[in-house]
Amino acid sequence: MSDSEKPNIRRAIDSNEFYHSQKEYVSSSTLKSVAKRSVFHHINSEMKESEALLVGSAFHTLVLEPHLFDEEFFVMQKFDRRTKSGKAKAHALESEMIAQGKKCITQPNYDMIVNMRNSIMNNPVCSNILTGGEPEVSFYVEDFHGIKVRVRPDYLGKDYIVDLKSCQDASPKSFLGDIYKYGWKIQAAFYADVLGMDKFYFLASEKKGPYACQLYLMSEKSIEEGRQQYLRAIELWKEYLETGEPSYYHHPTLENGVITL
Repeated sequence: MSDSEKPNIRRAIDSNEFYHSQKEYVSSSTLKSVAKRSVFHHINSEMKESEALLVGSAFHTLVLEPHLFDEEFFVMQKFDRRTKSGKAKAHALESEMIAQGKKCITQPNYDMIVNMRNSIMNNPVCSNILTGGEPEVSFYVEDFHGIKVRVRPDYLGKDYIVDLKSCQDASPKSFLGDIYKYGWKIQAAFYADVLGMDKFYFLASEKKGPYACQLYLMSEKSIEEGRQQYLRAIELWKEYLETGEPSYYHHPTLENGVITL
């Protein structure tokens, strides 16, 4: 994509919390949700905090912004929560850390993400791809195919994007299944097109020993498949913005509310 074809991008160094609060800008998560299910499902879904999301956030910070880890996270010592005293001590410490703006993770989860980080840093291919660029920079576009959008790549190199993914199995067969299951082709194509990049990598990191990691480059075919999916999702989102009526499931055979299978 030439410079003249790139959308007008506003770059911002902001927090992850602020980025996710900018709901007027459509994210890849919205487009994945719409493409995989429907506008109706997306606007009626509830984003719930979970241990998996917390650990994933801690992992990203430890790998990409390690200088911020102690500011944002606290590793909880083990308490015997079977006892009244143990529960009280754990609750008091958690409350104190939350009051300081920190998120608490358990020692086993911390040990896991340290092992994952070490495996990445000891792998020349995986560690080198995270060298010389910038992590966690937000970008906002006022008009991308008729809507406002935002992207926040995990890592941005000179001519490439890296997205860090934790997984149970980083083997090609299993990770390709995750790519289909979670709609990651949509994310790859959307980020690449918004930022005008040709290369999009997933860095897959296993959450159990021996904590193998593998770098994957998305092919032109995969990017094109993801592009067609996000473009369709954008059209469905624009219809919702214009009519106020969220669409349900979409399918090539949909006619008058009925899908033929």
